[in-house]
Amino acid sequence: MMPKISQLLFCVAGLSTVVAKNTTSYIGMAGNAGTPTGETALQWCKFSYPTNPNKFSTVDSVTVSNSAPTNVLGEFASLDPADVGGKVMLTCKTIDDSASDGALYCYINNGIYAGIVGGCCADEVRVYNKSTGGHSSFDLSSILEPISAAIGVTVYPSHTFDVSVIGATTYAIVNVIYANAALQNSAYSDMLVAVSMRDGSILKTADGNSYFDMFTELGTTSTATSDSIYKVQYIPASAFGRFHGESEQWHQNGCSRFSMADTTQVIAITHRSLNEAVVFMDPWAYTSSAGGGTILQRFGTPTIYDSSGESAGNHYFGLASSESIFNGMHNVRYKLYASGKETVSVFVNSQATTTDERVSHAYEFVLNTTSMNRVLNSQPLITDDSAFSTTYTSVTLAYFTGSQGGVKAIGKGVYIVASGGAKEGISVYDTSGGSKQCSYTDSSGSALGIAIYDPFITVNAG
Repeated sequence: MMPKISQLLFCVAGLSTVVAKNTTSYIGMAGNAGTPTGETALQWCKFSYPTNPNKFSTVDSVTVSNSAPTNVLGEFASLDPADVGGKVMLTCKTIDDSASDGALYCYINNGIYAGIVGGCCADEVRVYNKSTGGHSSFDLSSILEPISAAIGVTVYPSHTFDVSVIGATTYAIVNVIYANAALQNSAYSDMLVAVSMRDGSILKTADGNSYFDMFTELGTTSTATSDSIYKVQYIPASAFGRFHGESEQWHQNGCSRFSMADTTQVIAITHRSLNEAVVFMDPWAYTSSAGGGTILQRFGTPTIYDSSGESAGNHYFGLASSESIFNGMHNVRYKLYASGKETVSVFVNSQATTTDERVSHAYEFVLNTTSMNRVLNSQPLITDDSAFSTTYTSVTLAYFTGSQGGVKAIGKGVYIVASGGAKEGISVYDTSGGSKQCSYTDSSGSALGIAIYDPFITVNAG
């Protein structure tokens, strides 16, 4: 018997529901205060891949091209900060990978802080409107001046920032540095400051402070190994050993604020010089007595220092002690999978391979909620490196860079990677060694070698 038309239509409709859905993601390349040939405009890479990250594990499932459609990007497609003055300093950010608020937030360098150390220096957050191309500006030098006055030394914006909605207001979580007299050679250390993108006001932490001081709140100067598990070790001014040229402790360069699946609000940062990522409870969401600022997880190989400020070995957080130590880490990115797995991706600037060649790597580590719950529920803590045991995936990249770089997980062992100081554009890599590249180009279409700080300037289509 021939099937009825209605049955045929049902079959066709049924088939249509199993067609894999794709995500099309446009990622902006900002030329880190300009290119060698003077370009300052953003350019865009188009990445298309299956929306379900469990459905693909190679770059063969990803298409890559240079593309900047105005129907998706609006005025961002041809954005050039130099049109109104200044250059992008390291990076820009969007809300929730879609610019759902119609805004692009950029760090801009106008030269106010020239000569300062530490990924310095943006002096403005400029907010561009997707529809009109217009912008609003927030002068960080003025906004941060009251903090400088309060602590008696100048604080400077450094490296990067995150944009996050707190309450009903969007804030830039700005990384700043200051010369810290409590540390050896008055090394620069870091603070986080939340600046309103509505009126430039500073949001106080849940404890009522205008900033979150990483050294004061997360740090210790103790040389006991067990004391630098749930605290980050710093070298104090009293250390009498040879100064190792550390003008910063510890060159904080990545920041991401996010809500975990169980609604716990956290912040994750990366330390270039301490070679690690640190995940801690959000001090704007929780008072210190309720856990704000408490370290939940670390990943990397931070150095352990003795009382002279000399190296006494390394922690191995999340890694086996047989692994090669990291030398530099940049940027941090959270991902929640449909399975409930939660991960963070980081760019490791250098790690020796089995042939002792030092190359850069992309890492994605799983947030260990069992370990985190020990902290959250005030259970007895593990006081050795196994406190932060986890599983992870890594990809060896085709280059080495000692500066910059960022990683975004999109599939099972598939990552979009910004090459930082290697000046290899933005690529997609998989754990099998496959890769595809998108380059910043000059007016003739030839690839330009420029540093791309991170792959987080994102606008998804549809």
